Amino acid sequence: MATTTFRRLIRTASAGPYVSLADQGIASISNFIPIIFLARLSTPKELGIYSLLFTICVFATGVEHALITAPYTFYRGESKPNSLPSYSGSVVIHHAVFVITSSVALILVGLIEYRSGAYGMAVIAAAVLTNGTVITREFVRRFFFASRAFRKVLLLDTCAACLQVTSISFLALHHGLRATSVLCAVSASTAPYILCGVLSAPDYHFRLRSAVGVLKRHWSFGKWIVLGTGLSALPRQFFPWCLALFYGSAAAGMLASCTGIVQIANPGLIGFTNYFGPIAARVRHELGDGGLHETLRKATIALVIFLVVFCVVVLILGSHLLALVYGQTFVNTQNVRTLLLLAIALLCYESTLPLGLVFMALDRPHINVLGSLAGLVVTGTIGVVTVRMIGIEGVGVGLVLAGCAESGLKAMFYSRPREHVAYSHGTVHLAAVD
Repeated sequence: MATTTFRRLIRTASAGPYVSLADQGIASISNFIPIIFLARLSTPKELGIYSLLFTICVFATGVEHALITAPYTFYRGESKPNSLPSYSGSVVIHHAVFVITSSVALILVGLIEYRSGAYGMAVIAAAVLTNGTVITREFVRRFFFASRAFRKVLLLDTCAACLQVTSISFLALHHGLRATSVLCAVSASTAPYILCGVLSAPDYHFRLRSAVGVLKRHWSFGKWIVLGTGLSALPRQFFPWCLALFYGSAAAGMLASCTGIVQIANPGLIGFTNYFGPIAARVRHELGDGGLHETLRKATIALVIFLVVFCVVVLILGSHLLALVYGQTFVNTQNVRTLLLLAIALLCYESTLPLGLVFMALDRPHINVLGSLAGLVVTGTIGVVTVRMIGIEGVGVGLVLAGCAESGLKAMFYSRPREHVAYSHGTVHLAAVD
């Protein structure tokens, strides 16, 4: 009896959603560790420089996901088994071209900044290196997530996390913690992903003609995701630069400390995305719009409950979390209020995360673009004014307003009356299509 129970527990823990959640927890901790080291052992200015440069990587990976891995995730299930090697090889070609293009663009921008005296050559070189390696890391993770190879990604993320902690600890022991050195350590930790990608290459067929055909198909679908992802990410990536412009890199470092605490919720959110994205596509294909609507309702309720609980935790323990993670230097009334505002902004933005994935499954990604555009308009108007007037707290206020505008518009479009495909298979559960 005990053996049977143990085996059942092992099977449950090895199921897709649980492995995905555990994996994203490890990945999020890996992204959080450099912030902790810099906050405790360096200066707010160095932390600010690191956070500003890392926003570039985050934005670039978002664009690549929209152009390449998101369409791959949704179209892979429709591909015949004998065409998968060619399809996967085409996607790898797209990734290589994207990395080269984004790196060249970043070099050109970096040279302009270098001539203006804003940043040194070491900072620019570290930014270019980290951009290429982090994009590759996220590509490999999402590529394997699309094929539901959750345990393989979990192993890669565990190895990378150990490598990153080791390298940053070495820098700390030798008093070498700078924004540039930490960025190089982050780049070095991507070696397991690159190695795994190289070892998997023989399984794919690399044909230029096929890559061009796949690009056309992906662009017809991905152009809306690019716009939606880019416009949605801009407010969150724009505000740190806006704050640094008005108040300096040290203020951006203070904001990064608050953002780091809010990112504790990332394992749940990104794990949810990695799992629910393919599920939404499969439910639409197998059960129709009616099944998709019921799945959306259940997923949204679960996600909102998670986000509300997170906001309550931040409200009660915000100052204690800042002191525990970063030390007393980062604990003040302004930072505590900003932390709570950022948590509320997360609720405003991510409560419609399942709805955004459903719009993609319904082949209506342009709705996400319209919602993101509404948030961007609020950011460029009210958001900039609030940052200029009240500093770091203005970032939180601006994100709350932008998140409300984006999510509200998406919900309004979805609530419009529309025809649903008849569905008569009973209640849909997420696990039913796993």
